[in-house]
Amino acid sequence: MSVLHKLTLILRRLDPTNEHWERVQMNFVRKRLSAVEVDSNESWDAMLMDIKNTFETYQKSDYGRKLYLIQNVIFGVDVQPIACQIARLRFFISLIVEQGKTTVPTDNYGIRPLPNLDTRFVAANTLIPLGTKKQEALSTEVISQTIESLWLLRERYFNADAKHKKQQLQIQDRELRNALSHDLKALNFGDTGAEAIANWDPYHQNSSTPWFSPEWMFGISEGFDIVVGNPPYVRADIQDVRQQEVRQRVIGCGQYETLWKKWDLYVAFIERSYKLLKQGGVSSLIVSDAFCNAPYASKARKWYAEHAIIDRIDFYSEIRIFEAAVHNISYLMRRSISADHIPLRRRHLQSFGTVMEIDSRTQREMGEMLFRNESADSTNIPAMQSIDGFVSLCDICYSQVGMVCNAHEVKASESFRLGDLTSDYRDEIHSRMFVEGKDLGRWYRRTVRWLEWDTKRAPSQFRRSTFPELYDRSEKILGKGLATIPEASYDNEQLLFNHSVVGFIRWCDIKGVSNRSIAKRARYRSEKRSNTHIDRAKVEADSNEFELKYLLAIMNSSRSREYLNRHRRSSINIYPDDWLSLPIPRCSGEKQSHIAALVDQILTAKSLSSCADVSEQEQDLDAVIVDLYSVNP
Repeated sequence: MSVLHKLTLILRRLDPTNEHWERVQMNFVRKRLSAVEVDSNESWDAMLMDIKNTFETYQKSDYGRKLYLIQNVIFGVDVQPIACQIARLRFFISLIVEQGKTTVPTDNYGIRPLPNLDTRFVAANTLIPLGTKKQEALSTEVISQTIESLWLLRERYFNADAKHKKQQLQIQDRELRNALSHDLKALNFGDTGAEAIANWDPYHQNSSTPWFSPEWMFGISEGFDIVVGNPPYVRADIQDVRQQEVRQRVIGCGQYETLWKKWDLYVAFIERSYKLLKQGGVSSLIVSDAFCNAPYASKARKWYAEHAIIDRIDFYSEIRIFEAAVHNISYLMRRSISADHIPLRRRHLQSFGTVMEIDSRTQREMGEMLFRNESADSTNIPAMQSIDGFVSLCDICYSQVGMVCNAHEVKASESFRLGDLTSDYRDEIHSRMFVEGKDLGRWYRRTVRWLEWDTKRAPSQFRRSTFPELYDRSEKILGKGLATIPEASYDNEQLLFNHSVVGFIRWCDIKGVSNRSIAKRARYRSEKRSNTHIDRAKVEADSNEFELKYLLAIMNSSRSREYLNRHRRSSINIYPDDWLSLPIPRCSGEKQSHIAALVDQILTAKSLSSCADVSEQEQDLDAVIVDLYSVNP
C-alpha cells in the first residue's frame, strides 16, 4: 500500500494530465498481445478502448494511476492466504475511494466494477524457487507460447466484470494448464513437477503453494526492479517441527549460497530477495540487527560485500520499530558489483529523522565490517585477541547456560513448570538458592529464591539439568543471557541458575571434571581430539594466572560493554560465545590483586544493599581497566 501511494504521488507530479501514463498502458497492451494470437472475442481495439475510457472518465482522480499500477507494476507474495486476502481488500478500498457516485442508478451509479486481484497477490512460499532445470523447460518455445496465452487470459480475467465471464476464463485457464502439463511431461520435466506447476490454481484463495516462480505466477522472466519486505525472524534453535521442515526444504533446494551454521530464517529471505532482482534492481528488507554481528551471518555479510552494491544501511539500535524487543536494520542493495562503491551508512538517534552519518570506506576495504554500526576508523577490539598482551575469555573460562527447569517432555509429560518449583522461603523441599537473569544485578545478585531439589522430579525430570559441578564451585561469575545491557555478578554461594543465566568458571576450577559438554570444547592430550578442541591442560594452567574478581571487573567495564555492543549477535540476548570472545588483558598478579580489592569494596556494599551507590568505586575501577587496554597496543 505504501508503494502504491508513493508511485501514485510520483505519477501525479510528473504527469498531471496522465498523457504519458496512458500511452505507457497502450504500448504495454500492444507488446503483450503481439506475442500471441488474440481470441476473436477479445479484440485489441476493445482493450485499448477500455484504457482510453478509464482515463477520460477519471481525469480528476487517481483511479487510472492506481488501477494500472496495480495491474502492471505491483505484485505481492505471502505464504499465508489470509495475508493476500487482506491485501486485496485494502487495494479494493483504495480504488473505491477514487470513484465518484452519480445520481443516475443505471450502470451501478457510475461505480466501475473492481478488478480481480487473484493473480496479483498469490499465496506461496517465496523461499523455495522452482529450480533451474524447471525454469529452463519453461523457456522453451512451445512452453513459452502456452505461458503467454495463459498470462493474456489472466489479464482478461483481471478486468472481467461478470460471474459467467470469470467462470469461463477459469475453465480456459484450467484447460491451458492441463495442456501445459502434457507438454512438460513430454520434455522429461517429471510427472510430479509438471503436475505441481499445472495444478497451481491462482483462483483458489484459501490454499498456499509450497514454491514460488515470478515467471510462472506473474509472467516476469527477467526479475523485479524492486523487492521489498519484512521477513520473519526465526532462529535455528526454535524447536518447531514445521520450522525445521521449512529449513530442510530451503537447504534441499540447493539455490542458496549464504546460509551458514545456525542461520536465522531472515538470512534466506535476504538472499532470495536479492536473486529475484533483475540486473541493477534494488532490494530493501528490514531485518534483525543480529545480522550485523551474529556468526551465522558472517558468510552472508562477506558475500554481499563482494557480490552486491550496498547503497545504504540504516541502523535502528536506538529505536524500537516493532513491539517485539528485537532491534533492526534496513538496507538498499543493488544487484550489481562494484568493489569501489562507498555505502551510505546512517545511525538513527532516538527518533526517526534524527540521523547521524557513519563514516565509510569502499566495500573492498571494509568487507563485512560495513554492516557494523561503528565508524570505519573505530578501534578494532577483536584484533587485540591476536596480540601477546591479550587472551580470549574462552581460554580462561568454561561457560554454560543454566538448567531448563520445566518438565521433560517425555520423562514428566510436561507436568510442571518453573513456577511450581520455586519458593520465596527455604523449607525441607525448597533447599537450594536459585536465581534467574532478572534476579541478578551488576556485580551481585539483587534477590534470591529457593528451588525444589533432590526430590522425585527435581532435577531428574527437568528438561535439561546440566551437571552439578557447574553450580557447586566455591566461586563463579554469572552473566545475564537475556539482557540488552551486558552485566555480570559474582557468586560464592553455590547458586543454582536457569537458562537465562550464563555461568563462567575458570578452567582450573573444573580440573578433572569430565562430561560431554566440556569435552565438546576442550580435551586432554590423552583423549581423541580434533582441530576444534582446545588443549585442556594448557587452558587449565593458563587460567590459574587470572583472578576471578579481576575477570569480573573486566566483564563489567566500559570496554567490555563497547565490545559486546559492537559484536554481539543479538540486541536482546547475550550468548555465551559473545562473552567468550572478549579479549582479556594480561597483567601482573599485583595489578590483578589491586583490581580485585576494588571489586571487593563494591561487592561488600552490594551484599548489604542492592541499591548501594557504588558509582565512585566503579569510576575508579573503570579507569584502571581502560588503562590496561591502552597500555597493550
